[in-house]
Amino acid sequence: MLTDPQSLSYDSVTKTLPRTSVDDDSVAYRAQDSDGTEFELTISHQMPAKNGRNRVTVRLTRSSIVPDSFSEGRNVPVSVSIVATLDSSPAIPAEEQVKLVSALAVWFTSGGVAGRLAKGEM
Repeated sequence: MLTDPQSLSYDSVTKTLPRTSVDDDSVAYRAQDSDGTEFELTISHQMPAKNGRNRVTVRLTRSSIVPDSFSEGRNVPVSVSIVATLDSSPAIPAEEQVKLVSALAVWFTSGGVAGRLAKGEM
């Protein structure tokens, strides 16, 4: 099991997310800022999944309450998530899986790709 708490950097600020739940196949880490903004990291495993493959899903969600742009004086909940799924044949060594994850992470964070994708480019 991963360490408790987990840390991540959001907008150059380190967020410390303590473990909030755990069961046989999943774990969740969550923290809330003083302004009510919440960060949640969830990790789930299916080993093997129904199709005989191993699947790990990681989800990072940021939730907050913001003013409703359609109704003055009203606040609404909003959120954004990123989900990564590592789906592999059990015969693929962990080292090869890590190389693929690293390749995608570098691509996603280089050359403004993440921002371009968020604006709808393909």
